[in-house]
Amino acid sequence: MTWIVRAVLFTLFTGAVEAQEAPPIRFLNGAPVPGEVVNVSAEGVEVRAAGATKVHPWSALSSGTRFRYDPQFRVNLPVAQRGEAVAAWTNPAPAPYSVNPAIPQAAVEPVAPVSAFLPLDVFPPASERPRASLPHLDVKNGDLAITWGLHYGTAETETIFFVLEPREPGDLPGAADVITTPEKRAERLRGSRRSDGGETNVTFRKQELSASIGDIQLTYEIALAASSREPDQVLVTADIGLKRGKETSLFSLQGAPPGQLLGDGNVTPRPLLAPPVLHFTVQHFAGKPLLVGNVRMGPLKLIPLSGMGRQVKVTLDDASGATVLTHQSGYTLASPADRYSLVAPLENVPAGQKYRLFAEADLGPFFGVVQYEGIAEWP
Repeated sequence: MTWIVRAVLFTLFTGAVEAQEAPPIRFLNGAPVPGEVVNVSAEGVEVRAAGATKVHPWSALSSGTRFRYDPQFRVNLPVAQRGEAVAAWTNPAPAPYSVNPAIPQAAVEPVAPVSAFLPLDVFPPASERPRASLPHLDVKNGDLAITWGLHYGTAETETIFFVLEPREPGDLPGAADVITTPEKRAERLRGSRRSDGGETNVTFRKQELSASIGDIQLTYEIALAASSREPDQVLVTADIGLKRGKETSLFSLQGAPPGQLLGDGNVTPRPLLAPPVLHFTVQHFAGKPLLVGNVRMGPLKLIPLSGMGRQVKVTLDDASGATVLTHQSGYTLASPADRYSLVAPLENVPAGQKYRLFAEADLGPFFGVVQYEGIAEWP
């Protein structure tokens, strides 16, 4: 089974399309929710099945389902896709909740295929906790410290917290406290600083973790960094391995993870694993158009390392249906602060026209194939 993300580059069309049948509502792992939708509210979707009703919260449902049924999610889509909390969704919903879904041309269904067998709805909601309650915390400049929590396993206690501390305002963190639970083990790490041209980076030693989801074993190597490009946030490079029998995959997630806390307050550990999404857009660099994109898990860029396809096939067709571009785009990323990992040149494709864009990425036995379909145009 293959999932397609359909979109129009530059413009997200949210009008209903005539005479289309609504796709089924789905869990985060792509599995369909059995039953009939009987009510939709701010709490989630209520479904009747086998003579009983149950409310499935929005956090348990796929982004595509939420896009169709949750008007607040639709009007705050860019913020939601960055992993921001609902409190940051400031655009008011233009319509009430309804059991009749919007079926937009650009409906996003960023879920892994059911046949991939990696359930992503198994991480229980983790409780937020005050930063000051973390055991053995040794923070001298608390107002400047950046805290991030990772929920890496299915047990509520399988969490790890990182507290990075700069010496003074505007400086990069020079040290980090790492607190794991349930052992309540604390370790103080020293950062390694390196400057290259006008950019300075601080990196910290990798932390190794392991967990399991059913019969699938997970391994993590988590490396944190900070960059002078954005000194007030943490960057992560997480190499994640999946193994079930003889099936293995290894990939890297890179970028700024959601849920970071600057200064004192409460922090909620969050999982890194999420349904993968393929997306492309057109950008101009040095006056030349480029087709750029990423495979993402939440706000993080996904880079296959082994057991997955190492290239993404991209095609552009003109209005007559003729193919004007076929390109195999390899994944390139020099730094977790870099914005795009997939690039296709467009200098030989005439501008000022609309093209059908189709892209496909093979993410191996645990996530299957993800696709993107849309309209590309540029002046």
